[in-house]
Amino acid sequence: MSVAVLHREWIYMLDWLGMKEAAAIEPKPGIPPGAGHIAQLMEDLPRKNVRLILAAAYQDSRPAQVLAAKTGARAVSLPFTVGGSDGAGDLIGLYDDTLRRLLDGLAAHDR
Repeated sequence: MSVAVLHREWIYMLDWLGMKEAAAIEPKPGIPPGAGHIAQLMEDLPRKNVRLILAAAYQDSRPAQVLAAKTGARAVSLPFTVGGSDGAGDLIGLYDDTLRRLLDGLAAHDR
């Protein structure tokens, strides 16, 4: 499955789950996307069949939300670390909450 990421920080999770990073919203690490980059992503994400746009809970989710609204992909906020969400109180909770959020995003996309 193809996903877009706000920041390239999910490589190990994507590899573990067999997902493919089709695009990064940040053109370079730590650099917010400009209007031109967002416009290009609006064209690229549907063409690349991107179903989810992933961002860490601590990141500004506005670019992901804008792209989700324009492309039909689902923006998913992930806890990123133990304590990153109410459900991620320990390592097992982190995995459970992350997987639940991914599956919820897929289910919402496929409706």
